Amino acid sequence: MRVGERPDFRARPGALEVRVFAMSLIAALTETTAYWAEHGHEDDLGELVDRALSMLVTGFGTGGPQA
Repeated sequence: MRVGERPDFRARPGALEVRVFAMSLIAALTETTAYWAEHGHEDDLGELVDRALSMLVTGFGTGGPQA
């Protein structure tokens, strides 16, 4: 594989990258719902999920609001 090419995960369903992505997604959703519950269900759950998934897309450290 060359730099810039996307791997074909369909060819290797047990590939490490697939497993890491799947567990990252599960963890992001689990922690988002825990955060939502801990804060009294006051925030919009959809917006929180969007924020969490944004971190998976853009990378860590850039998904949350800037302080």
